Amino acid sequence: MDRTYFFIGALFVIMLMGILMGLLNDSRYKEHIKKMQNQIDELCKVTGHSELISTYLSDEEKELISHLKKDGKDVEAIRKIRELTGLELKEAKQYFDSI
Repeated sequence: MDRTYFFIGALFVIMLMGILMGLLNDSRYKEHIKKMQNQIDELCKVTGHSELISTYLSDEEKELISHLKKDGKDVEAIRKIRELTGLELKEAKQYFDSI
């Protein structure tokens, strides 16, 4: 389990280095960082640490999103998903549709 945290930490440091170097302006680097985040998320899933996944929503947050969806407040629900997870609009919409 210590190795898991080491790998997650190492990937996180790599991501921060990319941000600090101002590489986010280039779409190629954005895609690279997205792939690294997906790798971190996959490591979290495999090791049983779902609460560390970047798109993780607590049960209360999921319930709030469900209520907004049931009330027909789709835009507000998607906005809340983006706020809580940091997902792009398209990804947040896909997440919303899967709920």
